[in-house]
Amino acid sequence: MAATLTHLLSPIDVGPFELRNRIFSTGHTTAYNPDGRISDQEIAYHVRKAQGGIALSITGSTAVHPSGGAPQMNLLASFDDSVIPGYRKLAEGMHAYGARMLIQITHLASGFSSHHTGWPTWAPSQMMGEFARELPHTMTTEEIETILDAFYKAAVRVRVSGLDGVELQAFAASLSIQFMSPYTNKRTDQWGGSLENRLRFPMEMIRLTREALGKDRALALKIAGDELVEGGLRLPDMQEIVRRIDATGWIDFYIVASGNNMERFARVDHWPPTPAPQGLHAGLAAGIREMTNRPVAALARIVDPLLAERLIAEGTCDMVAMVRANIADPDLPRKVAEGRLEDIRPCVGDSTACIDRILEGEPMRCIYNPIIGRERDWGQIDRAAVPRAVVVVGGGPAGLEAARVAAERGHRVVLFERAAELGGNALVTARQPGREELLGIPRWLAGQVGRLGVDVRLNTEATVERVLAERPDVVIVATGARATEPDPGDGSIPVVSAWSVLSGRVEVGRNVLVVDHTGKQAGCAVAELAADRGGRAEVVSRQFHPAIDFGLTNTVSLYRRLFRKGVELTAHHDLRAVRGGQAIVFNYYNQRERVVDGLDQVVIVTAPTPDDALVAPLRAAGLEVHAVGDCVAPRDIEYATYEGHRAAREI
Repeated sequence: MAATLTHLLSPIDVGPFELRNRIFSTGHTTAYNPDGRISDQEIAYHVRKAQGGIALSITGSTAVHPSGGAPQMNLLASFDDSVIPGYRKLAEGMHAYGARMLIQITHLASGFSSHHTGWPTWAPSQMMGEFARELPHTMTTEEIETILDAFYKAAVRVRVSGLDGVELQAFAASLSIQFMSPYTNKRTDQWGGSLENRLRFPMEMIRLTREALGKDRALALKIAGDELVEGGLRLPDMQEIVRRIDATGWIDFYIVASGNNMERFARVDHWPPTPAPQGLHAGLAAGIREMTNRPVAALARIVDPLLAERLIAEGTCDMVAMVRANIADPDLPRKVAEGRLEDIRPCVGDSTACIDRILEGEPMRCIYNPIIGRERDWGQIDRAAVPRAVVVVGGGPAGLEAARVAAERGHRVVLFERAAELGGNALVTARQPGREELLGIPRWLAGQVGRLGVDVRLNTEATVERVLAERPDVVIVATGARATEPDPGDGSIPVVSAWSVLSGRVEVGRNVLVVDHTGKQAGCAVAELAADRGGRAEVVSRQFHPAIDFGLTNTVSLYRRLFRKGVELTAHHDLRAVRGGQAIVFNYYNQRERVVDGLDQVVIVTAPTPDDALVAPLRAAGLEVHAVGDCVAPRDIEYATYEGHRAAREI
């Protein structure tokens, strides 16, 4: 298979150096750096990718000035010399494994509000963004020159640290594209108006950065091929801008993104979650490539090496930024080179742990790769000193990950699963409309335990006697949780749980009221399922909005689909009763009731109950027992796989 991926695996020159392949990870925030200085965890995260064969990695935004950061996302601060020792350590770690490393330097302008920085928000013009929701301070010429000088000094710090160069950011409403774009630049002085004037700031930013770096460091420009907003820069505009920038010879390669953080959809659409198609913005890279002979990289949902190969082979781009794909599997490039495509842990486009978590100020993770964010401790899976006999009870994400890691460590593993198929509640999650790609989680885990020789016994209910018959040294119980059925009311309308519908045990109704009691996406998924089958659905939630805990990118994607399909969403309400063929809902704040008629089904999102019946009897039998996942406390796939992984490392 590796022989068919010759374009993806071939080296490429980017300015002063050669990359060993065409796979890299462009700038993305991790929230691993709470004090603005690069942490050992951030370094371990990038070095782990270098060990996996990536050609190049780039940090997320590092602020060049205190007015342009986002402390709630734990961004790096490149505005004083205290960053240099950490950058040196990063450079040494990456170079030891043959990878290159760039620092993204930027000023985030009015994409974030002043309470995030302690400084007034600075921007070219007074325009309120949808997220910051405050008017910025219009920069004076003196302040503009201060920021330009800050870019120069930040680039000097990168150079003296021994790193390979800089990625400048000109997308997502950073200061440089705010100057470029007529959408955000309303100035009438020498910094605004004509394209030449609007390019004055980014041109000076690029020139000064190149001067600071010298010719033996790389300078990349990450641009928005399309801002995706009315009145913003579109592809033809960006082509002309790149033509002008390229004529200077200052930029070594281009990375083509999209979007604008000032507007909700434009912010989300440049890293959309599933079910967005893969490679959806690759055409923007092709358009920019027409304007330059320097390498051009495409990004956004490029997670399949075969797609990446095709994009390069067809001339769409020269390199691929496989950010989320390398989060899911840092060994992706090495596995591609070894022809082991079936062993690559696929990115399933969930985004709850890798993007939505960061936007909430929490450290980046992966929904089912527990190593991510823990590379310092869990960078490699070591063989056990003494192989043990291990029984795993339950074939959901927690049990499968436990079995995989235990087998990887050399233990002899038997896995009991009472169902006919591995996957547990992950299979139910993947039945939700728009979430079908999550089937990749149980499929990959099942494939891995099969490859590692785990003795999988389907359709087998684990009992104390069956477990004891295996003479185990240790038992990992991952029996998940049981669905909780709601109060049926007076029986005049069927009242069922969301789990019953999503599992396929109960068919969704034609006119459905869904009551969201958990803040997750399950209730909205039931409503969408009803709409997809030609029915009507309303979701009520006592929260500020349904699916409140689903994360920004996923909720925006979900709501777009729901409203287009006619689903009604009602916040601040809950269910009072079901009686006499009617559902009575009430406003949570003023207690006013409303009657909902014409229903043939009420679906309630109930919290499941841990299925932990085996834990105590197995311990009473004298066995070493580790309980993991939902049988301890019902949560989600991320925590299930984390606990399964941890337990298998500890035995």
